[in-house]
Amino acid sequence: MSEVNGETKVLRMHGAVKVLAMSLVIAMILSYIAIMVGIAPASTVPARVSYTSHATISINGNADFATQAAAESWPGDGSSSNPYIISGYDVDASSANGILIQNTNVHFIVSDCYIHDGSGHSGIFLANCNNGTLFNNDCSNNFDGIYLDSSNNNTISSNNCSSNGDGIYIESSNNNTISSNNCSSNGDGIFLWSSNNNTISSNNCSSNSNEGIMLDSSSNITLIDNICSNNGYDGIMLGSSSNDTVSNNNCSWNNGIGMYIGSLSNSTISNNNCSNNGYDGIYLESSNNNIIIWNQLFNNIQCGVNISSSCSSNMIWNNTFIKNNGTDSTYDSANVQAYDDGTNNWWNSSDYGNYWSDWTTPDLDANGIVDVPYDILGGAGAKDYYPLTFLPENIAPITTAASTGTIGSSGWYRSNASVSLSATDAGSGVNATFYRIGTSGSWSGYSSSFVISNDGNHTVEFYSMDNAGNIESVKSISVKIDKTSPTLIINQTAGFEATVNYAIISWIGTDAMTGIDHFEVSIDGGAFASVGMAMSHNFSTLADGTHDVTVKAVDVAGNEVNKTIQFTVSATGSGDALLLVIVIVIIIVAVIITIFILMKKGYIAKIVTMMKKKP
Repeated sequence: MSEVNGETKVLRMHGAVKVLAMSLVIAMILSYIAIMVGIAPASTVPARVSYTSHATISINGNADFATQAAAESWPGDGSSSNPYIISGYDVDASSANGILIQNTNVHFIVSDCYIHDGSGHSGIFLANCNNGTLFNNDCSNNFDGIYLDSSNNNTISSNNCSSNGDGIYIESSNNNTISSNNCSSNGDGIFLWSSNNNTISSNNCSSNSNEGIMLDSSSNITLIDNICSNNGYDGIMLGSSSNDTVSNNNCSWNNGIGMYIGSLSNSTISNNNCSNNGYDGIYLESSNNNIIIWNQLFNNIQCGVNISSSCSSNMIWNNTFIKNNGTDSTYDSANVQAYDDGTNNWWNSSDYGNYWSDWTTPDLDANGIVDVPYDILGGAGAKDYYPLTFLPENIAPITTAASTGTIGSSGWYRSNASVSLSATDAGSGVNATFYRIGTSGSWSGYSSSFVISNDGNHTVEFYSMDNAGNIESVKSISVKIDKTSPTLIINQTAGFEATVNYAIISWIGTDAMTGIDHFEVSIDGGAFASVGMAMSHNFSTLADGTHDVTVKAVDVAGNEVNKTIQFTVSATGSGDALLLVIVIVIIIVAVIITIFILMKKGYIAKIVTMMKKKP
């Protein structure tokens, strides 16, 4: 019996040894895992500041608008006194229309959003949508900057719709107001199709590859105070329209025609500057019963006004024709300033005709009317029976503004900006020019260029008056100045030691004026690489030793600031020592666990008793 008990004790001791061995094996495995995984240092990635990114927005119906407004915490309730407000978003439209609102009649405002890169989509798309206001948005590099389809009673104001297929496209939409938008550098600046009773005013529709403004099958349109210059084709094109008012537009320096009028009737074309164009100042085709009055037609390569054979009953009077079609101060029947191939068109009223720079004498009775009619070239055999010896005195001066400084990005100056004004008046001459910085306050007389030095988006208003008392409508330009670099803080403390072969550097960057455009990083004097709007970067596979990381913050205006942090990497030696400590700790823990198990099962006491019984 004692032999059996002895054997049992030996077997139990063998079991204890097995448990100890197994624990040591587990400890070794855990140690190996610790070596393979390693230990990464903690890092802090700060949240973005001064930048709000948002996915594309799609709203369908009033109920959906209310649901999304609640979920997104958009202000407003959709009433006229408290409209929904969608504001402050950066939306990438590469995958869908940036902001799509359809089938709604609640009141809403979309403002101060940057919607971009929708090469096959619109920045903002309103479909069957009424009572909306689109204000101060930047809709650039899209298929259309802003697109309205079957949408009425909307206001589109002060938006940047440049570098798109079309800046603003209006289709089957009525009673909308489109004002003070920048629609430059597009295919067409503004395109209206089958849309009536719309007002288009004070827009910059210049430097587009096609037309500045194009109207097709749209009537009762008011086009006033738009700049439609330097376009690839025509400044303004009107087609299949009636009862329009087209006034005070600048349609100069276009490669094609200043103003192309096709199938237009019962409309008034007045006080427009259609000068220095590659073809005609104003061209009429299939157009009847229109009044063309008080327009300035200077230095066009072809005619000041050209009327085709399909036109009748138009009245052209009190306009100023100067040096069109290659004329100088002497009449030349081969280079007449106007052409008429239509029927029953009148080139004068019952008292007054037009001013022709090549036909100002004789006036023997000094009544201001040249004694001999001015012959109009073309098959109609038309004449101006009352050509004027003086410039029509209802024409106000034309003032242009230019600003200069150190150009940054996105139209911002990174220095003080100098503003100069230039006024011309082909009639009685310029009497005075006035300006002010801002949209309120007193006016100053202009004598020479002036400097704006404060950071900000400044509005400069200006106008001129001539010696006959005609006063120009107030014009304005925007002068944007940001001379201040962003602020940049690196979160890590200089001189820290990384015990692995990589380091995560994080930072915070802000810019109070234009906002951060992007960040760049460089290590050990290497080339900078953009990391977009990310505010941390993992520098990997670093050799032991000292390293310098430089972070650069660049704002929208192009100002930049650099911050550099130096740290050391001690991955090889420090890592081995740390892992050795880990292995030892794991082994000790395993031994303690093994002893605990043996004690719980009574093995230790039995071993001690056996040892005491040994002789």
